[in-house]
Parts: sequence; structure tokens; C-alpha cells
Amino acid sequence: SVEHSGQRGTLSYGPLYVSTRSEPPPGKQVESDSKIVWASTTVDWLHLSHLQDNVDLRLEHRIEETKRRLCEQAAANGCNAVLGLNFSLARDRGDKALETRSVTIAMLGQCVVLRDTENKSEVLF
Repeated sequence: SVEHSGQRGTLSYGPLYVSTRSEPPPGKQVESDSKIVWASTTVDWLHLSHLQDNVDLRLEHRIEETKRRLCEQAAANGCNAVLGLNFSLARDRGDKALETRSVTIAMLGQCVVLRDTENKSEVLF
């Protein structure tokens, strides 16, 4: 599950720290960085269909799914954090002639290993 921390632009996903900020949180420093990780999800649904209300098609569910996949990639690369998270949503033009419509969610960020700083008194809550 995703938990919001007290810092703006920050999310944690299980043991991984995820933030839209490029700097580490207070009390942490970047020990090493790895590659940029990314994930995307495309959702297709029938135009004007009752399936639009299906929980599996809801946008927020797909955003969480994409975030989970991004974090899995970070963990697979030996990272415990993703900094500088950026995401975008793109949808088709909504042409009325199309029977299906789609939305693509893409996320990317810098995969890093964070460690505690030496001076624990600097940690802010």
C-alpha cells in the first residue's frame, strides 16, 4: 500500500521511499544512484460502456498499479528509493467514431540507495 508522509510530494511504497523531489528526505543521504526506472500502463475501455464504472478501470487504481511496477523495478535494481518522480497521463483524442478509448499513465524517476546521515539530530518530523 502507498502511505503519504508528512513531506509534500512524498510517498512511500512498502520499504521504498518515493518522492517528486530530487533531494533525499531529512536524515538521509544518497549513497549511490542507479539508472532511471520507468513504468507505464495503458487502459482501454469501450466508449459509452457501463464498464467505465468498473473499479479495475478507474484511473486512480491504474496510477497505483503503475507506481507499484515502478517500485518493483527500483527494488530489482537494488534501490530503496526513487527520487524526482515524474508522471504523465495521455489519452486519445476522443474521436466519437472510435469504439474504444485509452489512457496511458507513465512514471519515471532516479533509482537510488539512501542511507541514514551520521548526525541523527538533523532529522525533522
